[in-house]
Amino acid sequence: MYRIILIALLAFIPILIWAGEVPVLECIDPIFNFGQSNGERPIEHIFNISNKGSGALEIREVRACCGASYILGTNNIISGKSADLKVMLSLSGRSGEQRKSFYLITNDPAQPVYQLRIDGKVAPLIKCEPAVMDFGFVSTNTVTGMTCRVTVCPDLSLSITNSVISSKVFRISEVLKLAKNIYEVKIVIAANLDQGVSRGKVTLFTDNLKYGVVELPIMATVSGEVVVVPKEIRLDGKAKQPATIYIAIRSRTGSNFTVNDIELPDKAMKISIDRMGNTGYRLKLSNVLPFDDLGGKPLVIHTDNLNTRSIQVPIIVMP
Repeated sequence: MYRIILIALLAFIPILIWAGEVPVLECIDPIFNFGQSNGERPIEHIFNISNKGSGALEIREVRACCGASYILGTNNIISGKSADLKVMLSLSGRSGEQRKSFYLITNDPAQPVYQLRIDGKVAPLIKCEPAVMDFGFVSTNTVTGMTCRVTVCPDLSLSITNSVISSKVFRISEVLKLAKNIYEVKIVIAANLDQGVSRGKVTLFTDNLKYGVVELPIMATVSGEVVVVPKEIRLDGKAKQPATIYIAIRSRTGSNFTVNDIELPDKAMKISIDRMGNTGYRLKLSNVLPFDDLGGKPLVIHTDNLNTRSIQVPIIVMP
């Protein structure tokens, strides 16, 4: 009898030992602040990832924000060891305070998604405010305008010499020189807009050989028969775990339509579609991480409705 009990206990001991072998991810400095930069050169930094647990730490995926890349020494870190994660971040086109995240997807049961961050401030030599001239949701016969302020670093010798626009529905109203290094570019909607998104681009030419062209994207959106709720997706920029978002799509008139395709702004996002009667859908958007670069990027929904071929749902990342 005792022999049977002893054999059973001996068989159970490896299970207890195995169950206790869990990895524990640790990074002493998960946030790196690069101070201030003019954006001319990329930022490079090395994060040291340690395994303080008893089991092997597996880094299954590294998710980087747009404009970033990385080199990981190894994706399998045994107990008591560490590995370097070298990250590179391009600051081209960025302005103001920056908070860029990298997410490690691991087998650490306590923190399966681990956030690393690069903070700092970019003071570009040429700053455009806003960086994208977005008129937002407008009616098809809207008559309105927008202004973009272009500020040139005082140390940079540059003057705007000419300007052109790529779209017939928008027009450059005027380009004003407010001060030695400050310009205002005024854009107006010059024609009736079609349903959906209208896009254009202003190109400013300068007398500087290195910075001869400055480009300003323009867009305006006219709502069609098919509408979405909410009209925009707001993400908590401080969240460390993926979010799940629900979106409803319906017809204003109750007519039948089909969702043909959905373009995701982040390839790691997952989407599922459920039909709601004959005149609507419910979308479930999951595995959504609040990368700062998602801000301004849209989720694009394509339908077979003749009046609403595509709908854009912009993403806003809250600080």
